[in-house]
Amino acid sequence: MLYFVSMFRSFYALLFLLCVTGYCNAQLPLDQERYVDSLNNILKQNVSDSVKARANYFLVYYWTPRDTAIARKHLEAGRRFSRANPYMAALYYGHEGYFYYMTDMARSEAAFLKADTLLSRFHTKEAYPARSNIWSAYAVLQQRKDDDKAYIDIVLHKAI
Repeated sequence: MLYFVSMFRSFYALLFLLCVTGYCNAQLPLDQERYVDSLNNILKQNVSDSVKARANYFLVYYWTPRDTAIARKHLEAGRRFSRANPYMAALYYGHEGYFYYMTDMARSEAAFLKADTLLSRFHTKEAYPARSNIWSAYAVLQQRKDDDKAYIDIVLHKAI
């Protein structure tokens, strides 16, 4: 009898958890159209070149999987706005690496390595996560080439 009571409790606990998970979200989905509109609005404002470069770089991430022609336009605009700022100019190569990430692994790798070389001169709170992200993406490229040892080594010794 005790076995059946325990089983019913477990069943109801499981049923409760299944019902509740339908109402729980880890995070709200991003309103992507509003996000793109806000970045485009930034580009129309009288803001610094660095802010415009960042907005263009963020738009590269949005447009690359959707329309590479628009993504390239934003990548090059970001580069133009980055010319006067060495840090932003270094970030260009990280975004270029992302642009080629799915279509040209060799160009993507070269861009990521150049970005890391240029960013290694900056010892700021902002530069460290940028370099970590670049190394993480570079590591995944190695894994895509079936080099799991390089992937693990890069994640452990570069990205982290």
